[in-house]
Amino acid sequence: EVLGFLRRAVDDFGQTVVMVTHDPAAAAYADGVVFLADGQVIDTDFDGLSDLEEDLLGTDSTNSDSDNDGVADGLEPNWNQDTDFDGLINALDPDSDNDTLYDGLEYGLEFADLGYVLVSGQTSIAGKGDDLLANPDVGRLFLGG
Repeated sequence: EVLGFLRRAVDDFGQTVVMVTHDPAAAAYADGVVFLADGQVIDTDFDGLSDLEEDLLGTDSTNSDSDNDGVADGLEPNWNQDTDFDGLINALDPDSDNDTLYDGLEYGLEFADLGYVLVSGQTSIAGKGDDLLANPDVGRLFLGG
């Protein structure tokens, strides 16, 4: 209840809230999480993975979404595994189940600025939301053309 109140203070009233916690469920309410060790920030891009983890596995420690799929690296399910066996760990694979849909779209993340036009269940056009809105072909497809 208190966490919901704090979230609404940010969303509805533009307030800034700084919370210190060891509880991942409480941290999930935040727009960003900063990890500290001995008073030092250890997650430069605030994606939930330490810079050391990112350096070891090849993700970009300065980009919270190394594969640009709309899911922060540390929030990717099984982020350090290659679940579709294509040679890329999930944090580097925008389509970690190899079904032609970016992971951010499949997870229904509101912050994923990605769009798709599906024709017979297959991706016909994919791209950033603003690019799709400016594309005249997308309008015809959405209207059933």
